[in-house]
Amino acid sequence: MQYVFGIGCIILGVIMIVGTGPIIRMFGRIEWAEEHLHTEGGTKMMTKWIGLGFIILGFIFMGGWFEPLLRGMFGN
Repeated sequence: MQYVFGIGCIILGVIMIVGTGPIIRMFGRIEWAEEHLHTEGGTKMMTKWIGLGFIILGFIFMGGWFEPLLRGMFGN
């Protein structure tokens, strides 16, 4: 099950990085990102960073590191 979830996260992340334009057209711009990221395309940058986060999360799940990571961060 961890592999299915991990691969799903990786696929979602790749879709978010490659398909940033259609995602922004579908959901619109994020005003917070445009204002605080200090770039012309703040929404694009934020969408790509979230996609990269999904890819990293997918590898964490597939490697079986999610539970030990949570235990290390929050204790028992």
